[in-house]
Amino acid sequence: MSGFLDILEVSVIQPPVQIQERDFCVCGLVCDYVENVFAGSNSYENDNSSFLYMKFRSADTIALELHRKGRKVADLNDNTLGTYYSTFSVQPLYVGFVIDWGLVFNAHGGGNYTIVAKKTILGQLTTDTSRVFYLNSFDDESANGTVKLSITLNANILSSQFDYTNLLTGGWVSNYRIPAKFGNKSPELTVDNYLTSAYEQRQVVPSVSYEYTLATRMIPAVIADELNAGGVLADRALITDYNLLNARRYVDFNAFPKGIELAEEAGNKEIYNITFSDKFANTKRTF
Repeated sequence: MSGFLDILEVSVIQPPVQIQERDFCVCGLVCDYVENVFAGSNSYENDNSSFLYMKFRSADTIALELHRKGRKVADLNDNTLGTYYSTFSVQPLYVGFVIDWGLVFNAHGGGNYTIVAKKTILGQLTTDTSRVFYLNSFDDESANGTVKLSITLNANILSSQFDYTNLLTGGWVSNYRIPAKFGNKSPELTVDNYLTSAYEQRQVVPSVSYEYTLATRMIPAVIADELNAGGVLADRALITDYNLLNARRYVDFNAFPKGIELAEEAGNKEIYNITFSDKFANTKRTF
């Protein structure tokens, strides 16, 4: 009898493979669009979002609800989580709500939220659900790569179902935080010259104008349509850029839209380059 084993078998137990769930989309083309919003201590950090609805007659009803992860957490029928407009003096059939995400965060925490409007119009019940908002407390790294647009409308845009004229004092403000970068400040010198009787060239009010570019990443067509219609035709457009590596800092930058270019289209998402100039063209020499 041999005291040695001719063959030594070793059994190795492999640990089970763990699949890590991702909390982000690996491909912007296949995932639903989610708008990042933040809760903070000031207007730079804290976000608001506006919603406007319209009845057909005074007997119609519109009930607004806040849903978190698909479940109702609050009725939006007062000013607890923002500013509620049950009607407007110039548009009595309109209903609006401006949600304050800081108030929502304090009351219900972070996560995915939607605003649900249950509308009974001419006796027919329908439900409208907003885009998804992902709410978190503000920090610079999380906001990096985004731009906040604050668009004020105080006019009637013929293609829109809403007439914003005198809806509120100062106009109706809509805010969007989109994946984008604002900047690329490009100067242009404008000089008009004239010749004196001695054939000497002299300048006539030389000025420098600047052009800026808002370069978006993939955004859904429905958001692009709102930005293109409302943003370009806005009475005022304030732009705040949160890109940490931007060469310049832009906070509530008052910009004047100049042009729109569709850079890329894929599925239901699009990339745009929107050019702006200074709202006030006062970079000029006086004599």
